[in-house]
Amino acid sequence: MAMWLNRDTRLSWVYQYRTASDSEWAELVEHIRAIGTNPKQGEVALTITYQAQPPSAVQRRALNDVFKSERGLPGLVAHAFVTDSIPMRGVITALNWFTDKPFREEVFSAPKKALKWLSEVSTHPIDVEGAWNDIVRAVPKEALWVE
Repeated sequence: MAMWLNRDTRLSWVYQYRTASDSEWAELVEHIRAIGTNPKQGEVALTITYQAQPPSAVQRRALNDVFKSERGLPGLVAHAFVTDSIPMRGVITALNWFTDKPFREEVFSAPKKALKWLSEVSTHPIDVEGAWNDIVRAVPKEALWVE
């Protein structure tokens, strides 16, 4: 297993470690579709990729298709993308310059900084330590982000 997902009252998160399988990627697509089809007003999203491999062409296409079909994810206020990959941070930042999204998006090099930012921009404050502890409980120790 290389991907863990959770969606609670106002925070949705995805944690990817190394290479996600096609079935895990399908779960991610459904997770995103749920945010689009059943929006929770003021929801924020966190994506963490740690030692992760980029998605395959088929996985990228599926992700692109779900974003198109869900009309920009109504109700989503902000998305924080965290990665330990310097090139990936650069790519995501550059893409954000050229893409018009209906929600705010920032790229981070540390999960707790991303959670703090999400708490600041959210219409409902997030318990940063509580959210991080939820992730720590869900993700196996060997796959956890090391700061």
